[in-house]
Amino acid sequence: MKFSMCADIIYQNMDFCEKLALIKDNGFSTVEFWQWQNKDICGIKSEIQRLDMNVSAFCIGSNDEKVMSAIGNNMLNSANLPELKQAVFESIETAKKLEAKELIATVGDSIDGISFEKQVENVYKNIEAVKNIFETEKITLLIEPINLKERPNYLLPNIKSVADIVKNIGCKNVKLLYDIYHQTAENDFSVENLIELLPVTGHIHIADYPGRHEPGTGNIDYRTVFEELYKNKCKCTIGMEYIPSEDEEKSFEKLRLSSSKNHRYELTTF
Repeated sequence: MKFSMCADIIYQNMDFCEKLALIKDNGFSTVEFWQWQNKDICGIKSEIQRLDMNVSAFCIGSNDEKVMSAIGNNMLNSANLPELKQAVFESIETAKKLEAKELIATVGDSIDGISFEKQVENVYKNIEAVKNIFETEKITLLIEPINLKERPNYLLPNIKSVADIVKNIGCKNVKLLYDIYHQTAENDFSVENLIELLPVTGHIHIADYPGRHEPGTGNIDYRTVFEELYKNKCKCTIGMEYIPSEDEEKSFEKLRLSSSKNHRYELTTF
């Protein structure tokens, strides 16, 4: 299994490029992040090449403030297709520079005055309109449900709703981002469901619950999660998107990457 570290969520007071070496020193050769617009993409490219690292994924966005105003909170559920396409094109160009193979999209917050059904219809229309772009560029569009505790107006917080859309779209370059933390917060996570949805899942995010800290600090049985993912030959990148429960170095001490050829992840906290 392949693991990546969300570089935005750790070493938060440090320059982005400077933190990459520390992430590599702690066993992660792959990173992901949130926004690309606020980063020195050329600097990141140079540093990951120097460190022999790679970027797995980041979020779709645009340098155009008007575009982000139109789709920032409603990326897939609005009728703002021209703005979405512009953001997709900009983000794909950035992904190609960094050789990243995945881009993350949120569905969006519920829009006042538009029915739930119409917004879901917009989600389908928008994905259908851009899926060929992702196929052509051989980049995967990842769609992420987010829990209502942290984003109270999110249109589709439930994993099944988004998984059904991915299944119905039926495109190998449109996948589910299964965030175990978010689904646990929704009281909707089970290992069985995670494994069942692996065929339509392109990326997995992990953090323990409650607290959103590293595995081993909350109530999620991550030993079983990893054992089942390994047993079922999970090919997704698994993103560590957690807030360290203490300083980063002590947090990293709780995690250990094995050097075995199968890249299995071991947790020393269990």
